[in-house]
Amino acid sequence: MMFAFFLGHDPKKFVQGFVILLSLVPWAAKAQEPLSITAFDLPPYISSQAEGGGPVLDVLDRILRRLNIAYSIDFLPNNRAVRSVMEGSHDMIALVPMVGPHAVDLDFTDVLVVSKNYVFFRADGPVYSGNLKQLAAKRVGGLQAWRHDRDFQEFAAANNVTLLESRSPLTIVKLLQLQRVDAAIMPEDVGRWAAVAGPGEFRAIARSQHYMDISHLAMGMNWDSPFAEYLWDINAEIDNLKRSGELRLILETGMAQFLAAQSDD
Repeated sequence: MMFAFFLGHDPKKFVQGFVILLSLVPWAAKAQEPLSITAFDLPPYISSQAEGGGPVLDVLDRILRRLNIAYSIDFLPNNRAVRSVMEGSHDMIALVPMVGPHAVDLDFTDVLVVSKNYVFFRADGPVYSGNLKQLAAKRVGGLQAWRHDRDFQEFAAANNVTLLESRSPLTIVKLLQLQRVDAAIMPEDVGRWAAVAGPGEFRAIARSQHYMDISHLAMGMNWDSPFAEYLWDINAEIDNLKRSGELRLILETGMAQFLAAQSDD
């Protein structure tokens, strides 16, 4: 009523003024569009080959349905997916390693997946005893997170370890498959997937009994997204799923089904 009074009592002027006001708010039109999500293949958590896209997308679907938020998902290569969210082409990335304080500048949700990082070797390689010094003078594939791990950096420097870094665990798997590295440090669940999905001699990877650190994976939102205000609600739903045990059940069941399907192929 106050806005109508300001413009006078002409209804046509009221409508014109309202349209002008909306045009001054850049996110107003986009807020009516679906939440645009991108994802990259990160099996067994997310896979374009899995039914429904994998267990993490199942979790995401449940959360957004409960919040009545429409969404769309595009699968992209990992670097393009991250860049797309950081540049604002997509609002959110479904799952990404939290690989350091400045490596990915996104507004993260609460952690969805926690997985220990183990050292993996090819099945046709030397037997790994569990002593990290066996990595001396070796080429090791690892997440970019390791550049922020002072203990590992000191170990690598003291033992002449060459670290080939990547943001994607799947790239690390590929490096090991191609024998570009002698060993790989990656999340246990990714290693389990690679052990059944890898070709030939890579089918059974020897896992060390020593884990290096913990991988934390979460959804990441562009800071300027019109949907950023929903992050609190998304986190509340994540917390509800954790408290009820539903999150763990969805992830464990989904990963087991995905791994079983891979081993049957």
